[in-house]
Amino acid sequence: NELAELKQKAIVSKFSLGQTCFIVWENDIISARIEKISMKLSKDEEENSVFYSITNQYGYALRFPEEQIFATKEEAEQKLAEIKGE
Repeated sequence: NELAELKQKAIVSKFSLGQTCFIVWENDIISARIEKISMKLSKDEEENSVFYSITNQYGYALRFPEEQIFATKEEAEQKLAEIKGE
Protein backbone atom coordinates (compact mmCIF):
# COMPACT_ATOMS: atom_id res chain seq x y z
CA ASN A 1 0.00 0.00 0.00
CA GLU A 2 2.72 2.43 0.94
CA LEU A 3 4.60 1.86 -2.33
CA ALA A 4 1.41 2.38 -4.35
CA GLU A 5 0.79 5.69 -2.55
CA LEU A 6 4.34 6.88 -3.25
CA LYS A 7 3.99 6.00 -6.94
CA GLN A 8 0.75 7.99 -7.11
CA LYS A 9 2.41 11.06 -5.58
CA ALA A 10 5.57 10.83 -7.68
CA ILE A 11 6.40 13.71 -9.99
CA VAL A 12 7.29 12.33 -13.38
CA SER A 13 8.78 14.43 -16.13
CA LYS A 14 6.85 14.39 -19.44
CA PHE A 15 10.04 15.09 -21.40
CA SER A 16 13.59 13.75 -21.40
CA LEU A 17 17.07 15.22 -21.64
CA GLY A 18 18.12 15.99 -25.19
CA GLN A 19 14.55 15.87 -26.47
CA THR A 20 13.48 18.52 -28.97
CA CYS A 21 10.29 20.26 -27.90
CA PHE A 22 8.11 23.23 -28.79
CA ILE A 23 7.55 26.13 -26.41
CA VAL A 24 4.79 28.72 -26.35
CA TRP A 25 6.63 31.92 -25.46
CA GLU A 26 5.70 35.58 -25.95
CA ASN A 27 2.92 34.86 -28.49
CA ASP A 28 5.21 32.66 -30.54
CA ILE A 29 6.38 29.06 -30.76
CA ILE A 30 10.04 28.17 -30.52
CA SER A 31 11.73 24.85 -31.06
CA ALA A 32 14.45 23.90 -28.60
CA ARG A 33 16.32 21.06 -26.94
CA ILE A 34 15.97 20.16 -23.26
CA GLU A 35 19.30 20.48 -21.44
CA LYS A 36 18.26 20.13 -17.80
CA ILE A 37 15.21 19.09 -15.79
CA SER A 38 14.59 20.43 -12.29
CA MET A 39 11.69 20.09 -9.90
CA LYS A 40 10.23 22.57 -7.49
CA LEU A 41 8.77 20.78 -4.52
CA SER A 42 6.47 22.28 -1.93
CA LYS A 43 4.62 20.98 1.09
CA ASP A 44 1.36 21.50 -0.80
CA GLU A 45 1.27 18.68 -3.35
CA GLU A 46 -0.81 20.79 -5.76
CA GLU A 47 2.05 23.26 -6.19
CA ASN A 48 4.81 20.78 -7.07
CA SER A 49 6.08 21.55 -10.54
CA VAL A 50 8.70 20.59 -13.09
CA PHE A 51 10.91 23.11 -14.88
CA TYR A 52 13.14 22.60 -17.90
CA SER A 53 16.31 24.42 -18.86
CA ILE A 54 16.31 24.68 -22.60
CA THR A 55 18.90 25.84 -25.09
CA ASN A 56 17.41 27.47 -28.16
CA GLN A 57 18.89 27.58 -31.67
CA TYR A 58 20.99 30.63 -30.72
CA GLY A 59 22.61 28.95 -27.74
CA TYR A 60 20.67 30.84 -25.05
CA ALA A 61 19.64 28.86 -22.00
CA LEU A 62 16.09 29.55 -20.88
CA ARG A 63 13.94 28.04 -18.12
CA PHE A 64 10.30 27.10 -18.67
CA PRO A 65 7.59 25.38 -16.65
CA GLU A 66 6.21 22.14 -18.03
CA GLU A 67 2.89 23.83 -18.90
CA GLN A 68 4.58 25.88 -21.65
CA ILE A 69 6.32 22.93 -23.34
CA PHE A 70 4.84 20.56 -25.92
CA ALA A 71 6.09 17.44 -27.68
CA THR A 72 4.70 18.46 -31.09
CA LYS A 73 4.38 21.72 -32.96
CA GLU A 74 0.68 21.01 -33.45
CA GLU A 75 0.08 20.87 -29.68
CA ALA A 76 1.95 24.15 -29.23
CA GLU A 77 -0.03 25.79 -32.05
CA GLN A 78 -3.29 24.68 -30.43
CA LYS A 79 -2.25 26.13 -27.06
CA LEU A 80 -1.16 29.40 -28.68
CA ALA A 81 -4.54 29.67 -30.44
CA GLU A 82 -6.28 29.14 -27.06
CA ILE A 83 -4.18 31.90 -25.50
CA LYS A 84 -4.98 34.29 -28.36
CA GLY A 85 -8.67 33.40 -28.06
CA GLU A 86 -8.96 31.92 -31.54
